[in-house]
This record gives sequence, structure tokens and C-alpha cells, in this order.
Amino acid sequence: MHTKRVLGQNPFKSAKISLLCISMPLFLLFLAFTYVPLFGWIIAFVNYSPGKSIFQSEFVGFFNFTKISYNVKEFIMVMRNTLMLGFLNIIMTVVPLILAIMINEVRSTKYKRVVQTITSFPNFISWVIVYALAFSLFSVDGGVINRFLVDTGLAVKPYDLLGSASAVWTFQTIIYVWKTAGYSAIIYLGTITGIDSEQYDAAMVDGANMFQEIRYITLPGVLPTYAIILILTVGNILSNGFDQYYVFHNALNHETIEVLDTYTYRLGIERYDFPFATAIGMFKSVTSIIMVTVSAFIVKSLTGTAIFSKE
Repeated sequence: MHTKRVLGQNPFKSAKISLLCISMPLFLLFLAFTYVPLFGWIIAFVNYSPGKSIFQSEFVGFFNFTKISYNVKEFIMVMRNTLMLGFLNIIMTVVPLILAIMINEVRSTKYKRVVQTITSFPNFISWVIVYALAFSLFSVDGGVINRFLVDTGLAVKPYDLLGSASAVWTFQTIIYVWKTAGYSAIIYLGTITGIDSEQYDAAMVDGANMFQEIRYITLPGVLPTYAIILILTVGNILSNGFDQYYVFHNALNHETIEVLDTYTYRLGIERYDFPFATAIGMFKSVTSIIMVTVSAFIVKSLTGTAIFSKE
């Protein structure tokens, strides 16, 4: 029995139109909040002041970009902090991978769900709340840990961890990993779930132990996913995040916690130097694009995994 096709109707074409209509609202939202704001880059090339039209402002070319030379010492400090914190975050990208493998090896489904929920929960806590928790634990006046160390005689006096400039990079990296590792591990758990179970069955028949299964099956299976995440992390090395470093910033740790995001904010909002802040933002965006492209090329040449594909 043959089904007659109605003349003039193409089911594949109608399906494509339906999918296009479904994705259009998201595309317009992405366009409005990602590409339309790029129009503001014009501010970097004019002598702009608040309340004055951009088109009525004097065109100054690349003068705002040369202002970096007037603040060399400050800019070097900011770039040092940004690159160091970004580099530490890149190193810590292996933590969610390790966590995902450990959770996957747990045989109890109930215990696995509990661990996954507990480790993912910090991702949904705002950085303001995280700072409040850190303050209640590590503050000099009334901090639970400091009070415990002093009362038990383990420390002579409280240690000002929140105001220590030398501990900023390590402390902030630990907090970042604690907050994001569990949620990031979900991506790897999804990848591990997609690995063919017959490979594990064959390895079990051949007498492979748990560590051999991880080495020869799990790790190669999640390597492409890790490579893509690593590329994106390298591309965002200059975008460490604003919220975390802004709430933990104080006069004592300013020289080691000020990053490009907070520096741009202070230039624009506190100093009202919008053109220079925009120029710094453009520098960060262009550099990030270059780093994503370079890191993608390096990862593809080493592993064969490509983030940009012609297919």
C-alpha cells in the first residue's frame, strides 16, 4: 500500500520552517544582548562624556587606547592578576573531570545522586552569599575558624585570610573550584553516559580492573569534551569574572585581586572614564578571540578534536 503525497507539500521543508520559527526568539534574544551592544564600541574612538550624544562627541581615533601608556604600572598589575588567576583556573579544569569519573564509579544510585546534588548546589549560590559565608568563617573578628584556632591554642592570633594579599590567588581559586566543579562535572557525566557500555563489558571479560577501564575507555571517551572546554577556558582567560573578585575586594588585597573586569568597572563607573574603559573592554574581547583561535588550532593538532568544523 502506497501513501499518496499531497501535491505542493514538502514535509522536510515544513519541518525546517518549524524549527526555524522555534529557534527565532532565542536567536533574536542572543542578537539583542550580544551583538547590538557592540555598537557602544564607538565610545572608544570619541571623547565621550555622559549625557552627551555619541555622534556629537569629538572623534579622537586611537587616543583612548594609548592611554594605557599613562597607566602602565597599574595596567601591568591588573594583567598580572588576570593572567595568574586565569592560568590557575585553566589548571583546575581537571577537577570537574576527576569528580565526574569518581561519581560515575559509585555503584549506589542513591549515594551517587546525593553526592551529585551536594557538589552541584554551590553553583546556585550567589557570590554575595559566598562572601558572607567566607566572612563568617575566616574574618578576624568572630570568624568561626579563627576563633577555634585561637581558643585551642593552634594559633597565637587570628589570621586575616580575607585581607591577605599573598593568599588571594590560592584562596580565590579554591573558592571558584568549590563553587563550580560539581556543576561542571555534569557535562562530563553526560559524556560518560554516552560511551558504549559494550566496551566496559568487553573490558570486564578481559579481566580489566576499574583503573584500567578508566584509563583505556573513560578518559579517551571524555577527551574530546575536555578539549573543547579547555579551549573555551583558555579563550576566557582574561574574563575571570566580575562578581567574585568585586565582593572579595578590599584595600588590603587590592594589588593582587584587581582583574580586568573589576578594573574596567572602576574606570567607567567610579572614574567616569567611559572611553578608556571601553577601549580596555575591546582589548579584552579581541584578545580572547585570538586566544580561542590559537588554542583551538593547538588542541586540534595535538588531539584531532576541533571546535570549528566544516561539517
